[in-house]
Order: sequence, then structure tokens, then C-alpha cells
Amino acid sequence: MPSVFDQELRQAARVFTDALNVLNISKDTSNTDARRAYFKLARVHHPDKGGSTTMFLRVKTAYDHVTNDAAREYAQRAFDYIQRQTQREARQAQRE
Repeated sequence: MPSVFDQELRQAARVFTDALNVLNISKDTSNTDARRAYFKLARVHHPDKGGSTTMFLRVKTAYDHVTNDAAREYAQRAFDYIQRQTQREARQAQRE
């Protein structure tokens, strides 16, 4: 059974990945490129331009999350942890 720590890291990675997908950027994208992606999507989805309020708020939340240095660092730790766990599980499966 996964630990609470494991579940928390997986959730952080999932949320960060969702934010990256909304903005259509990779996890290695700079804040400048994230900003460009945000403005491009904000122009399309802004309610004053005929877009959806829900989608605009989703884009805004994703941008805020991706450009938050603490969230980005925590997500990177989560990605690294998940990668190590996957490698460890693969090694254990080979031994069995």
C-alpha cells in the first residue's frame, strides 16, 4: 500500500502535469515561455473576447502554478521520486 508521502508526491506531479498540459508546454519550459503560452491562451479564452470563463480560469490557475518556483521545485522532486520508485520496482520485478 502506498504511503501518504507517496500519494502526496504523485498528486503534486499529477497537478503540475495537468497545468503543463493546459498550457501545452513541457516541464523544462522557462517562465518566459510559459508566460508566452499563457498570453496566447488568455487571448483566446478571455471572457471579454468571447471565451469561456471556466477555461480562462483554468489557464490562469495553470500559469500561476507553473510559474510558482516553490511548486515547480516540489513537482521536480515528485517527478524524481516517482522515477526512482519506478526503477526500484522494475529491479525488484527482475529479481523475482
